[in-house]
This record gives sequence, C-alpha cells and structure tokens, in this order.
Amino acid sequence: MPRLLVSALRVVRRQGHNPADACDLTQTFFAQLLEKNYLGSIQQGRGRFRYFLLTALKHFLTDEWDRVRAQKRGGGQKIVSLDDGRCVQGAYGWGAILPV
Repeated sequence: MPRLLVSALRVVRRQGHNPADACDLTQTFFAQLLEKNYLGSIQQGRGRFRYFLLTALKHFLTDEWDRVRAQKRGGGQKIVSLDDGRCVQGAYGWGAILPV
C-alpha cells in the first residue's frame, strides 16, 4: 500500500472509526481530492505536502461527521396539518396551534 494511503488510514482510525469505515472514508477522501482537483492549488514552497494532506483530511472528516449527524429541517418535530382545524388566528396572526 502506498505510504500516503497508510498514513491517511492511520489518521482516520485514530479518530475512532472502525477498519471498514476508515477504508471507505480514506478512499472517498482521495477520490474527492482528485475529482475536485484540489491538488491543482498546491504551490511548491508554500509548505509540506503531507501537512496539506493532513489538514485536508481533517476538514473532510469534520464535514463527513457534520453530514452524517445533520437533521433535515424540522427533524424530530411532529407535523401538524393546517387543515385539521387546530390552527387558529391568534393575536399575532395565523399559526397558533391548539393543544390536542
């Protein structure tokens, strides 16, 4: 296995991911890195390549963590139909919900 891949895999495992998830996340990271041409923005003399990869990997893992835990709008809330007669006009306009 290439050295960079092994190093990235170790970083992901240290974050607490199981081996299968760590492999998937590492492969996805490198796929996005190549797909979005992030390597095109690298300039020689602006720092070490491994620090660039480490920082990019950490940002990727943070974004993945946020994506997995994100709730859709209104997640966990009970949906109340406006047509069921419980929505009435209050002092501030329409929208007050009467208790069931």
